[in-house]
Amino acid sequence: ILPLPRTPKRMRTILRRGTEYIVAKGDTLYDIADRFYSDGSKWQGLAEINDLDLATGMVNSGDVLFIPKRIKSNPESKQ
Repeated sequence: ILPLPRTPKRMRTILRRGTEYIVAKGDTLYDIADRFYSDGSKWQGLAEINDLDLATGMVNSGDVLFIPKRIKSNPESKQ
């Protein structure tokens, strides 16, 4: 995932809707979900939002993920 150019409008959107996170060596989606939402089970929602493979949930060091302010535990659930 390549980072998009930062513009004032893009920065306002990120601040209003969430943030970006650069994956560090050893990170997993579960760990990232636990860090931002105190609930690692929300990793599938992060995978879906970032167009990642739900079967593996793989992320690589240096990937840039969008982290929304709120996320559902199960992306298919109606909350």
